[in-house]
Amino acid sequence: MFLRSKANPAEHAAPDLALDKPRPGADDRAPEAFRPDPTAGPTKAERESLRPATGPAPSLVADRGTLNS
Repeated sequence: MFLRSKANPAEHAAPDLALDKPRPGADDRAPEAFRPDPTAGPTKAERESLRPATGPAPSLVADRGTLNS
């Protein structure tokens, strides 16, 4: 119980998330600088990161017919 009574030094207050601050509504939009470009295509790196994984799935059991050494 002694450790739980101390405040975590890694945590800090987030004043912008306080309960008394106004919340954005359905009609509020992000500033234009932070909006994604809907006409932009994905970059080569983004396309590669979205590629499905291929190959055998990892398993803890041996395949049928294999010998454990």
